[in-house]
Amino acid sequence: GRLLRENGVVIFYGPFAVNGTLSPDSNISFHRYLKTENSDWGIRDIRDVETEARHNGLLLKEMLPMPANNFLVVFQKQGA
Repeated sequence: GRLLRENGVVIFYGPFAVNGTLSPDSNISFHRYLKTENSDWGIRDIRDVETEARHNGLLLKEMLPMPANNFLVVFQKQGA
């Protein structure tokens, strides 16, 4: 958040778990694969990403479902 201007945005695209639920099976398999490569990796739950973003001055503005079980997630830096 420090590097963004006031009202600047950060956009993420990809799979996310929602409220502890990860689906479909292809995302679950991909998550397991990532964990075997590195235990710190994996598909994140949007709740955890949102919490971390808030700690850095960013607010979740929009979460749009996209093709192939992905999401477009928009965070915006809070005004001063």
